[in-house]
Amino acid sequence: MKKALIIAMLVMASSVFAQSKGETQFGLGGSLFSSSKGKASGSKSATEITPTASVRYFMMDKIGINGLLGIKKGNKYSGIGKDLGINLGVGGRYYYWAQDKMRVNGGLDIMMGLGKGNERLDDKGKKASPMDLKITGAELEYWPMEGGAITGDLYYAMNGLNLGDAGSTGFGIGLGIKIRIK
Repeated sequence: MKKALIIAMLVMASSVFAQSKGETQFGLGGSLFSSSKGKASGSKSATEITPTASVRYFMMDKIGINGLLGIKKGNKYSGIGKDLGINLGVGGRYYYWAQDKMRVNGGLDIMMGLGKGNERLDDKGKKASPMDLKITGAELEYWPMEGGAITGDLYYAMNGLNLGDAGSTGFGIGLGIKIRIK
């Protein structure tokens, strides 16, 4: 009985630290659904799909840092830019639950919009590139095979932190795939 209890504890501990130091993940995903509304009165809501590539490196067990690259066409907020825009970002994740092939994490990402497709007018009417904060409450990763996963996440975003009342807030559901290298 005592041996079975020790073996069970070791199995559970190994699954909890499945995201171990030195692991690298590469992902491709985006928003399956995203809705945002401007801070200014009379603002209308908008939806947008932006594909994003990511790299996550685990600095220590259960804690990873992200690098993000997103591409978007056009501008949902104003008619300023109809060209391509690039979003660059950094962030971090904490894995608070893992068992067998499932993992759940949460974290923060800060993104900076670059290019004409991201140009927006701030609350004073000047052109600016927006800075966004994305708070991921839960990202679920399902690893059906050793090196690949399907992911889904729920997030809240504060878009255009540097735009004053011209910024917006929103929420969304993301979907993606990942591969990992140990």
